[in-house]
Amino acid sequence: MIQSKPKKNHFHNDDELAIVTMKEQANLDFHTHKYHELVVVRAGSGTHVTESESYTVGAGDVFIMRPGAPHSYRNTEALDLINVLYWPKRLPMGLADMRQLPGFHALFELEPQLRQQQGFSARLQLEPAALTHTLSLIDKINEELKQRKPGYRAIAISTFLTLVAELSRSYGAVRTTSAEDMMRFGTLLSHLETDYHKALSLKQMAAMASMSASSLNRLFQRVHGVSPARYLLNLRLKRAAELLKNSEQRITEIALHCGFNDSNYFTRQFRSFKGFSPRNYRVQMQGL
Repeated sequence: MIQSKPKKNHFHNDDELAIVTMKEQANLDFHTHKYHELVVVRAGSGTHVTESESYTVGAGDVFIMRPGAPHSYRNTEALDLINVLYWPKRLPMGLADMRQLPGFHALFELEPQLRQQQGFSARLQLEPAALTHTLSLIDKINEELKQRKPGYRAIAISTFLTLVAELSRSYGAVRTTSAEDMMRFGTLLSHLETDYHKALSLKQMAAMASMSASSLNRLFQRVHGVSPARYLLNLRLKRAAELLKNSEQRITEIALHCGFNDSNYFTRQFRSFKGFSPRNYRVQMQGL
């Protein structure tokens, strides 16, 4: 496989976002990126090729390419693309209730990871009016990044988050078997984000996702690299860390709030997770 490296840095200084338009995307060799890429097809057609599959893309198609995933374009005919490049770790992707949207998990996390298994039928394909609206949001981001007026990063990021939320909502309307499978898993993940403090067995989680316990465990391992139980435990510990950093609640209250009925167990798990006891972590974060 021939891989070509990006010829230039599309990001300006420390910007979290960049917009790259390809009004007539030519055939392109396999290449990879260090960043995430949100691809929106404005017009035309072509074949999008990954390491294991190839798919026809056309106007309205929206998909995510993850860092390090080789891909290329073949058989392009007036293929008009716009790529939104972003660094998730530098953006508040979990802002407010974003991670409570099943479509967010499905479109931005699951579909790129499971494309080889599910096929491209799980992609988001926008109707013309929705595509026009999506492109208007991207145009707004692009103008802010170009003009670089004071406050441009705040406006660009907030518009990008609006774009992510609206695309996540749109994904819920995709009516293919593959997309519906991922939405069920996304619904489970959204439920865990909201009710992380509640006891939930593997059997109960599997029922919510409409799959067997063994299948659910394999899916979690593939997508998140941990078991469902460990994923839930990590959610609780992350939320506890946020409260220790940003609130004045007592540590025992935080433990209970996050689903830990045994304070000693909470302390052991938190120390393993963060490398500090809850008390010392608070001191470090709050500078007490």
